[in-house]
Amino acid sequence: MQTNLAHDELFDYAPILLKMDKMCQELHDLCLHKKVDTVPEMTNEMIVAARQLRAWAANEAEKAGNW
Repeated sequence: MQTNLAHDELFDYAPILLKMDKMCQELHDLCLHKKVDTVPEMTNEMIVAARQLRAWAANEAEKAGNW
């Protein structure tokens, strides 16, 4: 899936990226304390957004010759 996003459109992902960052930190903390029975789950919306962002980043890197 190829996604072409302008740099300003990246801002729309900010809330989702912040949620993902918080979730990663919580997961890390849970794993450190061996409390993995309450691991948070990513929503489908967050997974789709992450995949779109990854596709955009790969496209930008390819265009810049950094891939």
